Amino acid sequence: MNSSKELFAQGHLVLTFIRGLYLLAEDDVRQHIKKYDITHTGFRVLWILYFDKTMTMTELAYISQTNISNIYRQLVKLAEQNLVVVNNGKDARIKETSLTENGRQFVHDVLSKNVKVTNLNFISTLAKIPKEDLDKFIEVAGILTSELLGQRFTDWAIQAANTIREN
Repeated sequence: MNSSKELFAQGHLVLTFIRGLYLLAEDDVRQHIKKYDITHTGFRVLWILYFDKTMTMTELAYISQTNISNIYRQLVKLAEQNLVVVNNGKDARIKETSLTENGRQFVHDVLSKNVKVTNLNFISTLAKIPKEDLDKFIEVAGILTSELLGQRFTDWAIQAANTIREN
C-alpha cells in the first residue's frame, strides 16, 4: 500500500502532467483555429454543442468546466457570428443553446480535416503509445473523472468519442 506521502507525490505528478498536457493541447488547437477568428473557449463551446442537439447554459458550463458568465460571453459572440442560437427553455430563466447550420458545418469541417490528417501534435503523439497503454490510461482517466466530476461528464465524453468513431 502506498504511504500518504507517496500517494500525495503521485497525485502531484498526475495533476502536473494533466495540466501540462491540457495546456499543450489547448495551444495546439488555438493555433489551428486562429485563422477562423474564434477563441479556444468559443471553439470548445461549439465542439460540445456539436455532440448535443440542445444544451442548457448550465449543462454547457458543466461539460466545458468553465463558469456560466464565461459561457454567456462566448454564446453572445458565437450568436453574432451566426454559429449558435440561444432560446428560452420551458422556464424563461433557462436558456437552451444549439448550433446553427453554420456552426454545425464549421465543427464538422474542422473534425473531418483532422480525422483524415491531423496537424495536432497531441493526436499525432498518441499514435506512438501502445494501444494497451493508451486504453489503460483512458480507463484510469475515466475512473478519476467519474469520481471527481461526476458520471454525467464521463458519459458525455464517451458519447462524443463514440460519435467521432461512428461518423
